Amino acid sequence: MKQHYSRFVKQMAAALAALLVVPTASGFPLGVSAADIPLEAKAVQPVNPVYVPQDQAQRSATLSQEMKSNTAAIEEELSKLPLSFAKRLEINRPTKALTTTYSQYFIMGTSNPSQPLTMDGQEVPRYGTKGAFGVLVKLGVGTNRFVFSQGGNSSTVEITRYQPSGQASPISKIVQSSIYPSVNDVTYAGEGKIEFQCTAPAGSRVTGSVAGIEVELTQSGTAQNGVPATYYAAVDVPSKYNVNEVTNLGKVSYNLWYNGQSSTYQSNANLYVAGENTTVRVKVNTYRANVLRDVNKSGWFLTTLNEGAVERIAQKDYWSDSGVPYFYLSCGGYIPKASVTILEGSPSISNQINGAALESSSSGETLRLSGTNSPSHRTSLTDNGLDITFFNTSLSANLPSFSDSRLVRSVTTTSEDRSVTFHINLRKSLWGYDIQYDGDDTLIFIKEPPRLSADSSQPLKGVVVVLDPGHGDIDPGALGVAGTNGATENVLNLAVATAAKMRLENMGATVYMTRSTVDGFLELDERMQFAEKYRPDFFLSVHHNSVGETVDANKTEGTEIYYHTTYSSNMAKNILSRVCENTGRKYRDAYPSYYRVTRITCAPAALVETGFVPNPAEYEKLCSISNIIKAGDGICEGILSSMPGSSSAGTTSVPTTSDSSSEEASSPKKIVISVPEIEKVEIEG
Repeated sequence: MKQHYSRFVKQMAAALAALLVVPTASGFPLGVSAADIPLEAKAVQPVNPVYVPQDQAQRSATLSQEMKSNTAAIEEELSKLPLSFAKRLEINRPTKALTTTYSQYFIMGTSNPSQPLTMDGQEVPRYGTKGAFGVLVKLGVGTNRFVFSQGGNSSTVEITRYQPSGQASPISKIVQSSIYPSVNDVTYAGEGKIEFQCTAPAGSRVTGSVAGIEVELTQSGTAQNGVPATYYAAVDVPSKYNVNEVTNLGKVSYNLWYNGQSSTYQSNANLYVAGENTTVRVKVNTYRANVLRDVNKSGWFLTTLNEGAVERIAQKDYWSDSGVPYFYLSCGGYIPKASVTILEGSPSISNQINGAALESSSSGETLRLSGTNSPSHRTSLTDNGLDITFFNTSLSANLPSFSDSRLVRSVTTTSEDRSVTFHINLRKSLWGYDIQYDGDDTLIFIKEPPRLSADSSQPLKGVVVVLDPGHGDIDPGALGVAGTNGATENVLNLAVATAAKMRLENMGATVYMTRSTVDGFLELDERMQFAEKYRPDFFLSVHHNSVGETVDANKTEGTEIYYHTTYSSNMAKNILSRVCENTGRKYRDAYPSYYRVTRITCAPAALVETGFVPNPAEYEKLCSISNIIKAGDGICEGILSSMPGSSSAGTTSVPTTSDSSSEEASSPKKIVISVPEIEKVEIEG
């Protein structure tokens, strides 16, 4: 499951779908297709589409027996992970009495596969072989009870459905998240106002103060005492502030008097005042910050700015329909206010590039630009390379010669309106790039494409791969049919990544994993930093999928993969097709996306959703060591077939339908055809 999103987002998949999936796949909340409509559990057993290879000899990317010589070692390593689950009657979702507004609910659990299982006296269909089950039940208003029985044991599930009254519950305090400013904000002397706003109990008295200014807020509208109400006030900006600077007023304090009690609150962020003659400047305060073309299209990027990048604000206030506040930058896009720090005083953000040098390493080449101050930038791909525009920048240096460069054929520049654009013409197809700041230097890194080794037993010798097992430690990811009594997504991600790592190393690759234990954990930005540290030839984040609690997970299955840059699509499609071939799982598709880790640009990067953990039959297979190794082998074959020079690079297999649902697929036939390019997502730096 994806991690860019709260650490337990997989359980909230449906609610986050619009934020996480690109417009071309906006109907897919974390992999749910439009076809995944909740249905009754007793419907026909789902079929299992699989790949049908035509001729195994044609598969140049298939792993040889020599490459698979470490299978026993992989099995031993995987046996150390908690992959098993109890084969007895246990209800794992919900784990206790539940109150909800849902009209239906998918109950999950485990059972003894050798004994009949009933719910309210009716047999429960189990589509696997190890006792995992799930059933979608209809919920009436009021208390619903479902009794599951097996072998003299029973377990009762109680779900109470209520209908919301539409009336807000009373409160007795100011709602902290409602206090303005919740993120750093700025007002303008001469034309702006110092504003105060919060949500407090109706009928209370609220005052606000900042920098010696105190005001009483007015309740908006009328409401019964205690009901949440908006309080607001605004005053003119005093003339005492320096007209040529930005001044930090600090945090805003609020006082509440209600029901004879008083309490004090403080805003989460600072309020600034910009003098009449100054321009507000901001610095990016997160590792990567998205700059959008439209605040209501979260996947429509203008650019991505690195931590430390500086830019001017052109206009102050924009709000998305979901309530996220943005600044409009001079470079032409919208950035979330939470992603930047407002700079005090009147600092210069101008850049004068006074030096340029080309540096070479085994992983690629770097154009070092001296005399910069972390300029904001925008990157776009061209037919012959890429164009990079640096804003608030001028160029006085001569560019170096590129006659001896392995990767760069030529670089030309154009200047316009306080910006410089570098037109980089490459000798080879772009494999990856990156832009970093190093003190007063800006670095443009161009990735060297990997090469197949002449050693047929170790064809990936010299190739660097970063594998990212999603989630970890206190973040279990999605909970499967066995809940916390069996393998969670965290464990399954690590298992597949471990199998792929050991196999890749046996093929000669150097592999780095963002975590190697169940209790390891990195934040999303740390995962990106990890990848960029090693500048790999391939990056893959390994996850497992989920669906909402109201979906019949018996009917949602298969593998899908996400990528962002156009040069990542080939790897993504190859990995997807090979994983589906090896495991016999349904081929869902390769989707353009903007998940955090797919936004890595230094190499082809993708995020694979290996299978659905709430699907009982699929979960059983996902916990199988033999199937985990098959998935790992599919990843390896996908990487091998994506290598420049590979005879199978750029081809994928088309899935056909089979009614076979056995865990061990027989020797299938394969049809290899060329697949048209998926609609491209605009690339930015």
